[in-house]
Amino acid sequence: MRPRIAHWRQRYSCIGEARAVETLSTQEFRGNFYVDITDYLQIELQALRLHASQVREPEFHGSPESLELTSRLRGREISVDSAEGFITLRAIF
Repeated sequence: MRPRIAHWRQRYSCIGEARAVETLSTQEFRGNFYVDITDYLQIELQALRLHASQVREPEFHGSPESLELTSRLRGREISVDSAEGFITLRAIF
């Protein structure tokens, strides 16, 4: 028997799109769960810039510029300023 979650909210098991390495391929990202991060984008960009060893040049994935562009693109998909997209693997209700 599976354990039941004693909480009224739905819980999700997701893969974070913003953290995944986007490669040039024929397969496009198609998220099915989005989170509006408009109020938090600048904080996220500042946090990324604090990790100097992980910051890359603007033309590469992992740069603050790339993160901002991707967040704004995902935001347009759900009609907000900035968003992070996810692929829900399994929804647990």
